[in-house]
Amino acid sequence: MTRLSLAMIVRDEAERLPSLLAVLGPLEESGVIDEIVAVDTGSRDGTPELLRAHGATVVDAEWEHDFSAARNRALDVVGGDWVLVLDADEAIDSKDVVRLRALAEVAPSEVGGLVLDVRNYTSDMTHLDWCPIEGDEREQVGHAGYVPTQVVRLFRRDPRIRYRGRVHELVELAIADAGLEIRPAGVVLRHVLSRQTEKRRLYLDLLRRKVIDDPLSAKAHWELAQALLDEGELEGAFSAYRTAWQIARGNVEVGLHYAMALNRVGRHREALGIIRAIRGDGPRDPRVEFQMGVALARLGETSMALTALYSAHLAGARSPQTYYWLALLTAQESPQAGLEVVETLLASVPEFWPGRLLRSRLAIECGDARVAKEDLRIAIELAGDTPEFLAEFGTYLGQLGAHPDYLRDLLDELRHDATKAVRVARALLAVSDAEGAAGFLGTVRGLDDQRPIDLVRAIALMRADRHEEAKAALMPLAEDAQFGVEALFALSQSQTATGELAAAASSLERLLARDPEHVRALVDLAGLHGNSGRVDVAEQLLERAAALDPNDPLIEHNRAVAALLRHPADPERAALHRRRALALGHPDDPRLAEAIESQRAT
Repeated sequence: MTRLSLAMIVRDEAERLPSLLAVLGPLEESGVIDEIVAVDTGSRDGTPELLRAHGATVVDAEWEHDFSAARNRALDVVGGDWVLVLDADEAIDSKDVVRLRALAEVAPSEVGGLVLDVRNYTSDMTHLDWCPIEGDEREQVGHAGYVPTQVVRLFRRDPRIRYRGRVHELVELAIADAGLEIRPAGVVLRHVLSRQTEKRRLYLDLLRRKVIDDPLSAKAHWELAQALLDEGELEGAFSAYRTAWQIARGNVEVGLHYAMALNRVGRHREALGIIRAIRGDGPRDPRVEFQMGVALARLGETSMALTALYSAHLAGARSPQTYYWLALLTAQESPQAGLEVVETLLASVPEFWPGRLLRSRLAIECGDARVAKEDLRIAIELAGDTPEFLAEFGTYLGQLGAHPDYLRDLLDELRHDATKAVRVARALLAVSDAEGAAGFLGTVRGLDDQRPIDLVRAIALMRADRHEEAKAALMPLAEDAQFGVEALFALSQSQTATGELAAAASSLERLLARDPEHVRALVDLAGLHGNSGRVDVAEQLLERAAALDPNDPLIEHNRAVAALLRHPADPERAALHRRRALALGHPDDPRLAEAIESQRAT
């Protein structure tokens, strides 16, 4: 009889493990999983005890910055004929575990592994491969769609089959190298994409190590580029994309993601060049056609853009972004026709806030203020405080100047909800309308908790250079347990602007006593100390900031300046930080370059 082992790596998963273990059932009773082997890399929340209570074998292992090493440690211990690999943040139906065991029982000897269909649930609809979901599944997972991937998660226990890669580790190549086949299992594995900052930073660190391990791997550079782009580190991202493209020029996946990133930052002609290099003469890839349509639309080639977008539609595009752009471009000729397209989109994906915002604008043009108001209200609830939404919303509010009755009616309703009122103000700030934000929040009164309103209004006053009013509003909030950190930072900016440098330094020191890892406060305080001649203190503060955020170009630039002032006999120290700043995207400072060269000469 075939024995099936479950292999896991875990760390502080006591909160999520029970749901997975409940599906598997007790080992001695389920008859499905014969053993569980979990490699624990340093849990402090009772995870090992929880697993042992379920009958699992727990192996304590030091974290080596390598997911493959941890997974392979589990493979060294398992005793089953086949190995199923799951993570604590994944979910699988019990009937599918039974199916996987049955597939392992009857698998021909030439089959080494079975592919599972992984659904990475997310409401981020901008992903190239995002697919919508409907009905009960949408309610169960709490997301509007998923990004599909296919990964071997069930494979034979064979010493030749081992994971490869520090991160995004796989066994596929090992199975192929062993001369074995890979077949589909027809089983869905559910996973919610992580938004945890700590986890994203871990993956980013591992991806950097992966590039060092294999500098000629286009895949390694491409994965690093995507992670850097998600973190907003544009210069590093494009450097990694360029390297991946140079290694694998013509590769559709590399080129597609490179073009998407170029489109995202407005470099549309470059994106178009990459797209034309990968498009080919064969069947159309809907993702490639979509990126081509976006680039052409941004370049003002509306007719050609529509052709590309319809091509994406005919090729099977499922992303709501495709239909959003079709509606947007169609509306340029006929708002009513654009409205019909976006209504079709929202019937399928009602959570797509860009579609709600677009339908709101088109409804106003078509004379339907009721629909416009309702869609805008829903968009505000769906989008939260994402920078993209705030910028779009701010632009939208500016365009509503031609409809004063509608605007007044809408804002009157939003004034009664603190969260939405703050969102309106932050949207206005996102498009540099600080006076508008301050004026709007000045009319919001009578709420149960006025503090968030007062804070954002004070920030708006500060951005509008009305510093005395801003300081008066911020002072009472500076001691507040919930809003004090943000209030102190804004207060320090107003104090700096009005020349009260000692007071600004004091505000920043009070802030850092509460939040020692506030990077911007560290940088600003370093600047104040540097300007007052205390370069040694400034350098120490910048070192703390760099340890917290090693990829901030401004920090590296300021470290170069501080190094030049504090270590004039060692200009190479300043030169190193200047090179790092430039690599991270900081504009070149000719005066700094000249000063470094001058120090070298002397």
